[in-house]
Amino acid sequence: MKTTNDLYVSKALEEVWKLKEKAYEATKDMSFDQLREHYKKSIEQAAILLGAKISQTDNGAYKFHK
Repeated sequence: MKTTNDLYVSKALEEVWKLKEKAYEATKDMSFDQLREHYKKSIEQAAILLGAKISQTDNGAYKFHK
């Protein structure tokens, strides 16, 4: 059992922390424009995996459609 400040930390939460750290390390030195392009490519890959289409809203967010 892992502990942080004497509190139990589940394995699932540890995995989330590791994933967040990995994402941070991969993007920490990117400019805003590089980040925007990175996330756009990630969304496009997710859409392919889900068999969905994406559209961009007026405020710049993306939506998945079946």
